[in-house]
Amino acid sequence: HVRSRRQRQMCIRDSNGVVQSWRNHWRRLVRKLKRFGFRSATPDDCVMILRKKVSSAPSVPDSNDESIIIIAIVVDDIVITDNDDDLYNDVIAYLGKIYELRDISNLTWFLGCAFRRTADGGVEIDQSAYLQKCLERFKLTEINPAKTPMTSGTRVTEKDPDASKDLLSYYSALLGSLLYFCSWSRPD
Repeated sequence: HVRSRRQRQMCIRDSNGVVQSWRNHWRRLVRKLKRFGFRSATPDDCVMILRKKVSSAPSVPDSNDESIIIIAIVVDDIVITDNDDDLYNDVIAYLGKIYELRDISNLTWFLGCAFRRTADGGVEIDQSAYLQKCLERFKLTEINPAKTPMTSGTRVTEKDPDASKDLLSYYSALLGSLLYFCSWSRPD
């Protein structure tokens, strides 16, 4: 468990100010982060972690003698969380030599999630605004709760004569939105 001092959202651009090819940009960024000492936390390198043992650093309170910085990468946005001001400044200086960085703000909103600092230094993630947008998009704001939305055992397939392409598209979009909703802020 790491008590983070900050969560920052930054926009990262290449030298000409735009990301020309996301895949090339991402591969280059990951390569540069690994060169600095970061390790991948996920199989697809979208979350990078750097841990450093420190003997006694006043800038790392309650850290069990470990500095940590975590970077989440989504296209040209990165979210940075850390527990060491010096390490944070070193990483930002390193990335600033390679990329044009724009510090957007303290992390409050990212990919449909609201982020709030708690009194004990933790972070709460809230997806209620994303869920409300989904309800409005799919015209479900006036529905009443039900155990099942249709008769149990009902199957809708492309071969069903009552299933139009619009209905299948609607349910596919709805299911995709729900899957995104339930997987984004999982604790793991």
